Parts: sequence; structure tokens; C-alpha cells
Amino acid sequence: MTNVHNEEANPLLRSLWDESEEFQAEALRDYYKVTFVRNPLVRLVSGYRNKIVRNPRDHYLIIIQEIIANYYGTNAALHWLPRHKYRPSFEQFVSYLLEGER
Repeated sequence: MTNVHNEEANPLLRSLWDESEEFQAEALRDYYKVTFVRNPLVRLVSGYRNKIVRNPRDHYLIIIQEIIANYYGTNAALHWLPRHKYRPSFEQFVSYLLEGER
């Protein structure tokens, strides 16, 4: 399956900022602008599934360790490895996100 976010594999995903300043000005002046908005709750569940449950990578591994530390202590977080089947619950994930807002 192709990564739909890969700009090299999907040239239609080019950003306006990748174009010349002349084209940018023309596009902003003459083109219709459209915004697509996803339901924030659906996006939250999708983020949890993709970044925490299925295949966590990079800084999401650190987030998982932070959530584990919050609920089970630093020692548990230090011993957690990506190969472990345990993942934070959706409730723990949402609580982690809301704590970041404070």
C-alpha cells in the first residue's frame, strides 16, 4: 500500500509554497479556496489507532512511555519496549492530551 502522505509518490500533494511566488500570487487571487474539516472525534480515534496502537514510531514511542510513566511510574516506562503488546488505553491517551493543554 502506498503512503498517501508521500509527496514524491503523489505529486498532486505539492504545497502551494513549492511553487513560484508568481504562481502563488495568481493562485491566491484567482483560484477557489476550499477547506476540508474532519470530525475532531473521528480524527482523535484515528490518531490513537495509527500512532499508538498499530505501529508507533519515532516520538510516539516517547509519548507512550510518558503515558505509562503517568499511570504506572517511571520504572514501568523505562522497561517498556515497542515489542511489548501493552499500549495505553484510549482513555489514558485522551487524558495525556488534555493534560498537555493545562
